[in-house]
Amino acid sequence: MSIELNSNARMFKEFEEHLPRTILVHAVKLQYVGSRYICNPPPMDTDLDILVLAHPTAKQKLDKALEEWLGKRPEHNEEYGNSPFLSVRKGEVNLLLTYSKGFYQKFVAAANICKKLNVLSKEDRITLHGLIIGDPDQYRQANNGFEALLKKQKAILGALDQAPLQMQGNVYDQAVINEMLNQPIQNDLL
Repeated sequence: MSIELNSNARMFKEFEEHLPRTILVHAVKLQYVGSRYICNPPPMDTDLDILVLAHPTAKQKLDKALEEWLGKRPEHNEEYGNSPFLSVRKGEVNLLLTYSKGFYQKFVAAANICKKLNVLSKEDRITLHGLIIGDPDQYRQANNGFEALLKKQKAILGALDQAPLQMQGNVYDQAVINEMLNQPIQNDLL
């Protein structure tokens, strides 16, 4: 479920259970992602991943809110390299913060495709996210070479041909998926 706080404030409560208001008030959109959202049945022994799109003008206020929430200054998570998001963890919550609308949209699209296909393998979810978000170098290494990546891409696209995909009330056909796969992330701050 994707939430746009500016247009749907009553849904705010759903995320208040996991994130403080000092962070939520700066969110433009919020989306559950990760294995708890994607997998059926959802694993409960993993992080709860929440993707947050924030306006770049809120960066200083969000930095302060994150520092208060974490009890320390947030650090860039080296696991994700030079990515357009910051990952911070507190307890079971993994907050993925981005100021890029394009990145947010592609990440949500990848999560929804994984959910539709019930992709249970973490490696396959990472691969699919990489294909849609457009970071081929990282995902070639993570998945034992380019040949494996191409096989996974072909299998995923073949599965999409077999299963009509509906996301957030919009129907994404094969042309839309191919367009997503071929567009690199732009430095597209709101």
